[in-house]
Amino acid sequence: MPQPQAAVLGMLYSPIPVGHWFIISLGPVPEGFQTPDIWLALYPQVIAACTERKKGKVSIQLLFKQSRPHDELKVTLEGWAATRAAKVMTVMIDALHVPSECYTGLRDLEYIDQVYAHACSQQELDNLLAIAPPLIKDKDSRSQYGEYFLNYDQYLPIVGPLIPRDQRLRHLQVVEFNTVWLVAQLTQLPIQTVDLHLRQMEMMIRAHSNHMMSVGFMTMMWPTSGPVDAIIHRICWLVNEGHSTTWAPNLLPDESFGFVKSPPVWHIKLDLNLEHPEYSKPAESSAP
Repeated sequence: MPQPQAAVLGMLYSPIPVGHWFIISLGPVPEGFQTPDIWLALYPQVIAACTERKKGKVSIQLLFKQSRPHDELKVTLEGWAATRAAKVMTVMIDALHVPSECYTGLRDLEYIDQVYAHACSQQELDNLLAIAPPLIKDKDSRSQYGEYFLNYDQYLPIVGPLIPRDQRLRHLQVVEFNTVWLVAQLTQLPIQTVDLHLRQMEMMIRAHSNHMMSVGFMTMMWPTSGPVDAIIHRICWLVNEGHSTTWAPNLLPDESFGFVKSPPVWHIKLDLNLEHPEYSKPAESSAP
C-alpha cells in the first residue's frame, strides 16, 4: 500500500481562476493502486477519483482543480507510469460536463471554483471545501439547490402544525438584491464578523449566479436548528440599511428564499420582526 506523499504536490493557497478543471486518465494501474482513495491521499489537489475497468484492465481517472500548472502533475504521473507500463492522458473539461457516471458523491464544481478564487486563507479554503454542496447537474432538479442554501442537508427543517389561516394574514417583507451588491457589502464587514456559514452562503450565491445554465428557483423557508435563519436575517438587514424594500400586505406568510433569473436577483420574503420563519409552529406545540 503506497504511503501518502502530500509534499510531492502539496496544495499551496493562491487565488485560482474559475474553469481550470482537468481529468487525468492513468492506466492500466497495478494492484495496490486501484483504490480511488489512495490517489486522493497522494495528491491533495485531486477533488475526486474513480476506477474504470475495461477488458480486465483497471484505469484510474483523477478530477482535479489546477493549483499549479497541470503539466506538473502530468509530468509527475508520467514518471510514475513509466516504471509501471502505464499511460497518462490529460483532458481539460467544463465544470458542467463532468462524466458523473464515473464519480460518486461529487461536489458542486462551480462552488469549488468560487472557493479557490476567493478564499482568504488556506484554512478557510479547506473549511469551505469540506462543506461543499453536492453536484446537481439536472436542470429540472436545480431548484433542489435551494435546500442547500438553507442547510437543510445538515439541519433538518422544524416542521410542525401549520398556523391557522386566520392567523396567517400579516405583512411580509420582500427583500431583493443582486450578487454584486452582496459581495460588496460582505467585503466591507470586519473579517472577524464573517463566520464560516456566512462565507458558505456567499460562495453558493456566487456559484449559482455563475452557472451557465443557472435557473430560477424558490424554496420555502422553515425554522431550523442551524445558523442559516440568522444569516438570512443578517443579509436582509444589510439590504435594509441601503435599500428601500417592498412589502407584500395580506399575503399568506410563505416565507421563501430564491433566485429570479430575469432580471437576476435574489429574493427573500419573510417578517424581519421574527427571529425565525413562522410558517409552521414547533412540533411540541401540537402536544395535547
